[in-house]
Amino acid sequence: MPFPARLPRLTVLILAIGITTSLFAADVDGLILTWRRDPSTTMVIDWHRNGPDAPASETLSHRPAGDPTAPWREVASEPARDFPYLDRKIYRVELAGLAPDSRHEFRVGDGPVRVFATLPNRLERPLRFIVGGDMMHHEKHYSQMNRTAAALDPAFIVWGGDLAYENGRPDEAGRMARFVDIMRDTFVAPDGRVIPVLAGVGNHEVRGYFYYGKDRGRENWPATDAAREKIAPYFYALWAFPGHPGYAALDIGDYASILMLDTDHTGPIEGVQTEWLVNALKQRADVPHVIPVYHVPAYPSVRDFEGEVSQSVRTHWTPLFDRFGIRVAFENHDHAYKRTHTLRDGRPHPEGVLYIGDGAWGVGPRNPDPTRPYLVKTAKVNHAVLVEMHPDRLDMRAVRSNGEVIDEFSAPARTAPARR
Repeated sequence: MPFPARLPRLTVLILAIGITTSLFAADVDGLILTWRRDPSTTMVIDWHRNGPDAPASETLSHRPAGDPTAPWREVASEPARDFPYLDRKIYRVELAGLAPDSRHEFRVGDGPVRVFATLPNRLERPLRFIVGGDMMHHEKHYSQMNRTAAALDPAFIVWGGDLAYENGRPDEAGRMARFVDIMRDTFVAPDGRVIPVLAGVGNHEVRGYFYYGKDRGRENWPATDAAREKIAPYFYALWAFPGHPGYAALDIGDYASILMLDTDHTGPIEGVQTEWLVNALKQRADVPHVIPVYHVPAYPSVRDFEGEVSQSVRTHWTPLFDRFGIRVAFENHDHAYKRTHTLRDGRPHPEGVLYIGDGAWGVGPRNPDPTRPYLVKTAKVNHAVLVEMHPDRLDMRAVRSNGEVIDEFSAPARTAPARR
């Protein structure tokens, strides 16, 4: 499917009306599809139930799509887990052994039938996905960007942190639940597929906005799952990926890897995480598209360039991106749009890294500083980045919530000499 120059407003309106008046209204309370293993053969499906009568387990049925005579296969969910601070249960099923690049029907109990699709294990046609971050200051803006993103027909969506802005607080549990309910109602592609989401951690997932500031010091980071769940209760309860310890890699066939990282939120940038990143990059030396996604930017468009976390990203991670020939990294946190020069060692270089972001999906956008020498394009605008992956390149477009394209650019895949 070719890139649309602009998504028609009527299309967005029709999609919004169709979704919100569909079968999804009296259904499961919240729905999240994602992966934690091979996206070509697995799918993780989470759903929620409200109220004291929610059962200890539920059954999900699935079958290949397109054959109404195919038998349904029933799978019992994992034991229900508590949604933090609410009378609401979380159920999870991980399906495995699925055929690559195939469509599957599923339903929970006697609920409505939905469809998901596995990813191809070979990149024989362009693969489309969307990247963004800093999701929901206001439900209206978040919902509108969700609908616009879904109408662009992505195979999946990647979020780089700051989701519901609930700050790990017990009194904001309803806000987090509403965030997930809106996902259920809006993340449906034009062909009816439920769109999977990969979500990373940001500062507004943790208690106190930035859990480790000067008043707490850097010597007492949480080193256990229970400690991380205490400071980021919703993030670790709701999202199967990246899971503990807050960073992970998701490999898509032999052609792409998403590296989801944690910029000082539930674990430090330096030390164990950086050691993990070195090994992850070494192990993926032959993968053409290796894409880091994280929250706080190395090259901010709004905030102080000398901010402590940005400095740490530039000290510990960007030299690794240079060393291993990374071509694109997605950053967030600043609530504006930015595209940098291709940078190596902080300076323009024809084989450097494009830093894209800066996280303004559904938040109030800020004024970027276009005079910073590393920036090529900036805008005060809500946006997401539509990526079309080819064997030799990534074609990208930054898209506003009304479908307008505000920037368009490409980045080459890594070549063998650059992977070292």
